[in-house]
Amino acid sequence: MKKLALFLGVLLVISIIAVGCGGNDNPVDKKDNGDTEVVEYKDGKYFAMQDSFDEKTGWKYEVTVNVEDSKIVEVNWSATHKDGGTDKKTRSEDGEYGMVQNGNAQWPWHEQAQKVEEYLVETQDPTDIEYIDDEGRTDAISGASINVKKFFELAEEALKGAK
Repeated sequence: MKKLALFLGVLLVISIIAVGCGGNDNPVDKKDNGDTEVVEYKDGKYFAMQDSFDEKTGWKYEVTVNVEDSKIVEVNWSATHKDGGTDKKTRSEDGEYGMVQNGNAQWPWHEQAQKVEEYLVETQDPTDIEYIDDEGRTDAISGASINVKKFFELAEEALKGAK
């Protein structure tokens, strides 16, 4: 009886894993190389931008993804403000976007954005991220306490052209 219960328990776990690994809405081809899945993209430069400016902040985010040899090699995440001027990353680099001084952040926006960009280059998959709250923050990226959900949504949208 114990062996039957153990067998059924293992079978249940395997079934749950199989269902959880089911559908793949990722916009790229994944090929199994034996040990891990390798994501392959078409070479090119891919871009996505939010449709409208955020009513609260005035920013409209944009992501550019460069793919070479079927791999994401460079990512740029920034934003345009409704009032014009330089982009968000440039403002942060120039000290004009005071997250640290005025918002009690540990790191400036551009440094956190760079960590997020590097994470995507490392993982090669914009869907490979877990959020810890409804605002889109994550514990998966050390050094990034900002909302990253918009970035990953835009990166996924941009990479739809890389099918």
